[in-house]
Amino acid sequence: MHFPPRPLHIPDKEVHKADLDSSLRSFREVRGYRIKGTDGKIGQVEDIIVDDEDWQIIYLIIDTSRWLPWSKSIILSINWVKSISFMNSEMYVRLTADQIKHAPEFDPSHPIDMDYEKALHEYYHELKQATS
Repeated sequence: MHFPPRPLHIPDKEVHKADLDSSLRSFREVRGYRIKGTDGKIGQVEDIIVDDEDWQIIYLIIDTSRWLPWSKSIILSINWVKSISFMNSEMYVRLTADQIKHAPEFDPSHPIDMDYEKALHEYYHELKQATS
């Protein structure tokens, strides 16, 4: 079983076709996009994690060091992304700064194994139930 379940929900994009072409975006462009939660800025995109079987983006790695008093990198499931503004270089998520603060920290020196992915899935699943 994969965590999170596939296929993933694709966030809405706040872009009108007339304003922007629909070309594929490179990671170089998306890296550094600001992440805005329901209560303000919470970080920026540091990296992405792609499923090597079906090439879906499944996680964003978020760096909170510029925006919040505490600093850590976290993994954010793509399912929490509400929308993306390519024109403003921002992603909007359905989470608060406090929810991000309590998310499991990402340590790039440890591989993402099934146990870590399960813990992430459980954390975000609990959040979803609490906000529903």
